[in-house]
Amino acid sequence: MLEAKYEAYDSVEGRLLSIDLYNKTAFRLYTGQGSESLLCTFPPELKQDAKAAIEKRVYVYGFAKEREDGKKVSMKVRELEELPSSLEAPLLQEILLIGDS
Repeated sequence: MLEAKYEAYDSVEGRLLSIDLYNKTAFRLYTGQGSESLLCTFPPELKQDAKAAIEKRVYVYGFAKEREDGKKVSMKVRELEELPSSLEAPLLQEILLIGDS
């Protein structure tokens, strides 16, 4: 298994499906690439946001650790943005109509 070699500020989109609040603040972000997940730790001030985002699509921003092959293995989250569900997201036709105005 390759070790994380690099750390850089980055962002990742995925579904927040599990959260661990026992002696730490961390969650798993599932990015849609099979069953792989990204371990994300976060500061206590994001605890309520993380709890509210369970089972939702989110964008997270922070310092990601990457392996030499570019695969992200963990992230220290600094910001968490809940994304609209597919039911709330505008349709392509609506976006195109907005552009014609």
